[in-house]
Amino acid sequence: MPHIIPKGKFEEDRYLQQQEKQWYEKLRALRAQEELDREQKHYDEVVDPVKKDFADLLSKTGDKISDEGLENLAKFRLDL
Repeated sequence: MPHIIPKGKFEEDRYLQQQEKQWYEKLRALRAQEELDREQKHYDEVVDPVKKDFADLLSKTGDKISDEGLENLAKFRLDL
C-alpha cells in the first residue's frame, strides 16, 4: 500500500519550507549587511587615517590629489 500524505500535512510542510526559505533570505541579508558594516568600519579606522596622512604630507608642499587618488595611495600603502 503506497504511503499517502494527508493534504493538511502537505500544506503544513510547504508552509514550513516557505518560512525556512524566508528566514534563510533574512539571515543572508543580515550577514551581507554585517559584512558591509565591517568593511566600512575597517575603512573608517584604517584607510581614512592613511588618506589624511597623505593629504597632510602633500599639503606641506602645496600639492593636491583627488580623493580617489588618496584612496588608491592608501590602499597601495596598506597592501589592500
